[in-house]
Amino acid sequence: MPKKIVNHLSVSVVIPAYNEQDNVDELAKQLQAVFASNNCYDFEAISVENGSLDHTYEKLLAVHHRDHNTLNNSIENLE
Repeated sequence: MPKKIVNHLSVSVVIPAYNEQDNVDELAKQLQAVFASNNCYDFEAISVENGSLDHTYEKLLAVHHRDHNTLNNSIENLE
């Protein structure tokens, strides 16, 4: 019997982050719940950290180390 090929749709969620260190963990928790409950999609979360003055980027990196469906980009503060 031929193997059934399942094509998943890809969904990318792009999230701007500026001084959001207090919200990163909750956001990651909620995104992971949505991703886990929709197995017909391939999800990725892309965070764009844009020069935060707090520890937002470090927290985003910690999330990435726990969940490789997350990607992080940092834009240096030009001020």
